[in-house]
Amino acid sequence: GINAEYGNRVNLASNYPQSSPHHHQTTTPTSASIAASQEQLHLDGNAAYESSHYISAFALYTRAIQLDRNSEAPLPFTAYLYLNRAAASMGLLNFESAVNDCLE
Repeated sequence: GINAEYGNRVNLASNYPQSSPHHHQTTTPTSASIAASQEQLHLDGNAAYESSHYISAFALYTRAIQLDRNSEAPLPFTAYLYLNRAAASMGLLNFESAVNDCLE
């Protein structure tokens, strides 16, 4: 059904590259660098969403949300991430996930 197909798409999205294999970070990231990475993930998610690449958008927003747990991002930005991920879920026809993100 739709939920099984959605689960398969999300599993594929989790394979989205986390970072360049040639990039090795040897220092602990600062709040500013986490926020910059988070913003880039958000922008990349928006671009994927606008191109109807909902699986990639969902994965990118999820990674930004995960970074958010380690940052000092303002609450409104966190709300945008969940809202955008809900929109990607709608594109994937996973309405339950969309509703859950809207309730976060």
